[in-house]
Amino acid sequence: MTTRSGRRRRGVEAEPIHTPRLDLEPLRADDAHEMAAVLSDPGLYRHIGGDPPGEDRLRARYETLLEGSDEPGVSWCNWTMRRSDDGRAVGTVQATVGPDLGGPRAVIAWMVGAPWQRRGYAAEAATALIGWLHTRGVQTITAHIDPRNEPSAAVARRVGLTPTDTEYHGETVWTDRPAPRR
Repeated sequence: MTTRSGRRRRGVEAEPIHTPRLDLEPLRADDAHEMAAVLSDPGLYRHIGGDPPGEDRLRARYETLLEGSDEPGVSWCNWTMRRSDDGRAVGTVQATVGPDLGGPRAVIAWMVGAPWQRRGYAAEAATALIGWLHTRGVQTITAHIDPRNEPSAAVARRVGLTPTDTEYHGETVWTDRPAPRR
């Protein structure tokens, strides 16, 4: 597969991941139809900004994500989170994987549609994603979470991430690596 600039894509590529209750399927542009409804609640954007995307805007975004990053060594991995029992989409998980001095690093994120929140889906998907990333050589996992977003902070804690003193665009950086001793 090639990027928008025509370069051959290298690095990590999304593959199916399965958990007891979820199937994380690599993102497809056609997922936009179903995901537009899943992501339609304006409350989902309270801490990340923006507003619910319509199907056309979401499809365009997915097509861009599927083309991949033009940045050398950076992979955009995105999944649609589906319930195993009925195949219904309930959210997304993603990882941006790139090089770092201590080995490959991934920044992860999750979003679960409002009707399916508080069921443990985000933590289940993030746990599986972290395990999958580690099997592909990723050394460090981080997440950027708005300090007011208590539900996402709870998910981060549940999957073994801890907050740092570092901020990125106003969000707290959480990591699975302990802070160096001073």
